[in-house]
Amino acid sequence: MTTSRFTKTGSINNISFINRHFGYSLIELLLVISIIAIITGSITLTFHSTIDNCRLRSTAHDIYSHLQFARHEALRSGKPISISFNQNSQNWCYGFGDDQTAGNCNCLESQSCTVDGIEKRYFYSNNNINLAQASFSGSDDTLIFSPENGTARNGSIWLRSVKEEMMAVVISRLGRIRICKAEESSCPTPPESTNL
Repeated sequence: MTTSRFTKTGSINNISFINRHFGYSLIELLLVISIIAIITGSITLTFHSTIDNCRLRSTAHDIYSHLQFARHEALRSGKPISISFNQNSQNWCYGFGDDQTAGNCNCLESQSCTVDGIEKRYFYSNNNINLAQASFSGSDDTLIFSPENGTARNGSIWLRSVKEEMMAVVISRLGRIRICKAEESSCPTPPESTNL
């Protein structure tokens, strides 16, 4: 006689069924959906703020790099290099000019900003970063690097994001260029409104 590996230990009457509800109630579903909505909303706000902050820093670093280039070009060529900032209703720009275009550099006009015959104009539009102010000693919106030791007119270039955060590119008389946030104590006083 063969024995089965499975033995019947009782009848169906001995098996107790637990009275279970399968599925979720409407209140449980609404609670989970509202928690997901709150988390998604906070992540979205943080994400937009982070993107805005990255754009502001990126634009400040672009200007920093271009100013470093202008300073090195003045030292290399032995000619003063001027950087002019302009804006119109839709965008803003800056351009470099050597001694042949110094004083005539307007980045809104083609071929007015050149260094050794090469056009040097940089435009910013629709990146949600505005030029709040560019002011330098001796003029309103033109920075000049001298070929002697790379010295410059001291001043600052203020950038403003759509979230009203501000960052500055600061130039000292010795030609030192640095970036700072408006909240930092070493940063100059930010402008109240667009003054360019």
